[in-house]
Amino acid sequence: MSTSSITSLDGFHATGSAQRADELVRAYFDAVNVEDPAGIDELLARSFLSYDIHGTRSRTALKRYHADLPGSFSELRFDVHENVGVLVEDDLVALRTIITGTHAGEYAGVDATGNAIQTSASHVLRVRDDRIVEHWTVLDTYRILVAIGAIPGVASVFQQLLGVPESPNGLFQERLGTEFGT
Repeated sequence: MSTSSITSLDGFHATGSAQRADELVRAYFDAVNVEDPAGIDELLARSFLSYDIHGTRSRTALKRYHADLPGSFSELRFDVHENVGVLVEDDLVALRTIITGTHAGEYAGVDATGNAIQTSASHVLRVRDDRIVEHWTVLDTYRILVAIGAIPGVASVFQQLLGVPESPNGLFQERLGTEFGT
């Protein structure tokens, strides 16, 4: 097997339940990526709650949030960052996603620019009875706001001070990282 296809699913987890939790959260992001509300329903418990800076969302509210995002960002994708893989401890799952898309509609008061966006989000999910029951997320909105021109980027200032090549648009470049296990 080449290292480019290795993920945390490949012999990383010590238990079958940890392996299954990894599979469940990946299936959730796959369903989000293909805009499959029925698939999301299969993965999220009826009592599911999601917590972020905007408060608490139910399963229905989270599905609505995901359904509305393509209005602001076309070609939107959440890719699991394999640099660390998906970490599972008891019923908690932690992972990071790299989010990409194109600014295709109003977001944060800024009309569509056609600019590519790339940011990351950290997620902690709780899995019980083969369903995701809770989700905590922290999204790096700064990178989105810089990419769409809502605020200036400042990475180039730090890079000038460090004497290293400057990043385009004043943002540090987010990379999916090295393949898991390398």
